[in-house]
Amino acid sequence: MSGRGRGIVFVVALAFLLGGCTYTVRVADLTALSTKVTRIDIEKGERVKADACDVKLLGISLRSDAVNPEEPLDRILYGKNTDVLIDGVIYFKAVRAILYNKECYEMEGNIGKIKEK
Repeated sequence: MSGRGRGIVFVVALAFLLGGCTYTVRVADLTALSTKVTRIDIEKGERVKADACDVKLLGISLRSDAVNPEEPLDRILYGKNTDVLIDGVIYFKAVRAILYNKECYEMEGNIGKIKEK
């Protein structure tokens, strides 16, 4: 096999190993979501988005724990110092390949703050 033929075989094999499929699944649509105990009198704020991902190379995770939908919610609630996520949507996104896998939970919605009485 010539040098050019080997190069073509290498490129095709590399594309096969790195190629994969991508998909997104809507897990939930929520009116109000919180990990804190709250009352319902809420002031609606800006639209925000956060995600949490796990990457695996050759089946070995680069994280010490499993990815879950609570992590992006906590990033929003504690990062923005807010109480609740309003009109939230949770997505599960994944890229699957032979050598590489990536799984993410993505959450978006409006932040909300409890109105003081």
